[in-house]
Amino acid sequence: MPVAIPDFAGAQPHGAQIAQVITANLARSGLFRPIDRRAFLQEAPDATPRFADWRAIGAQALVTGKVDQQGDRRRRRPSVAAGRPAGR
Repeated sequence: MPVAIPDFAGAQPHGAQIAQVITANLARSGLFRPIDRRAFLQEAPDATPRFADWRAIGAQALVTGKVDQQGDRRRRRPSVAAGRPAGR
């Protein structure tokens, strides 16, 4: 399944690093084919993703998330969407 995984929003460079780990893990599973980032029409959507843009590049799934830094701890709140935002 073609999947788009932009950098997570929030504290950088952690958002990019988390997206890279998720991309590698999904690719290794053999069930997903991460889409080349150079094809992305939208980077790290902070608000509602423009799903038409993701469909235009062939994505059937979209993984988004936000990294919040609190003191020396980091918390991840990923969401997965395929045409609509996932529940929170």
